[in-house]
Amino acid sequence: VDYDVTIKEKIVSSKMSGVVFENGHMFTLRKESHIISIEKSTGIFNLFKKINLVIDPANRAGCKFFLQTIDNYEEPNIISAFVSLSISTSFLSTITNISFIRVKFIGPILLEINNDIKKLNIEKCNGTIKTSGIVNGTLSSLQNFVSEIVVVKVKNEPKYDLKIAGYIIPETLTIYCILKNLMLENVYNSNMSCFRVVNTCEYMELNNYFGIVEMDTGPCLKSAVFNHAICIYSEATGMLDLKDGGLRLDTYFLPRTIRHLRLKGLVMNVSEVFHLHDILENIEICNCFGLFNFKNVFNIAS
Repeated sequence: VDYDVTIKEKIVSSKMSGVVFENGHMFTLRKESHIISIEKSTGIFNLFKKINLVIDPANRAGCKFFLQTIDNYEEPNIISAFVSLSISTSFLSTITNISFIRVKFIGPILLEINNDIKKLNIEKCNGTIKTSGIVNGTLSSLQNFVSEIVVVKVKNEPKYDLKIAGYIIPETLTIYCILKNLMLENVYNSNMSCFRVVNTCEYMELNNYFGIVEMDTGPCLKSAVFNHAICIYSEATGMLDLKDGGLRLDTYFLPRTIRHLRLKGLVMNVSEVFHLHDILENIEICNCFGLFNFKNVFNIAS
């Protein structure tokens, strides 16, 4: 198609496959549709002044855009793959099931993640994402790492699973919701920012994490500095495992909910103390530096 196409009337459903807009020409849909499907197409697509898609000919075979404004828990309301995308924040906040795969964001994308979200999946995308709501902060994709953000609401529970992989966090990122599972992989904090969990977290796994972590509950970490370290915490088993890389702590009182402890490569800051408690069942400490208080642990006197 070597000319602009504009549809002014409301269309309930629209499907395009194998459509090529050439020489910068644009397809414009003025009014919202219940269902829109675009695949194996190229060009510029403006959808009711809220969504802009740019699909490069090189991505024609794999490109896909699908939008349904009728809510369906099992299927994403919006799927976008192999496109360049900008989207209205107010419109995106009404979508509860989102999937972006290999999308290049045109400018920072603003995501309001509220309690209505059912599933958010951002996979192998490039650009900066600013989030507000139950996940509040800024994330920028890292070069040479597979990037992924997944937020899933647990069925029949007011809890969420959260995974972040392959991102830089340039400012403090705060999690306000109750977490069932948290996973951070190849995540880097910059500018002395931190990753903060305000509410409870049942299970946490950090793999190759660089930066500061603060948790108000669970392991109750305060200004814990990780240097490519691994951390696993389980509320169900009462286990805390800190190993590999580097980890620095200020004075720390191990919560009594933790009964199984393994430390490897931990460095306590100067004049700071790691206080253990008397109901620990297992302890393993290897290649750690600093002062550890074993008073009353396994009947050890001060």
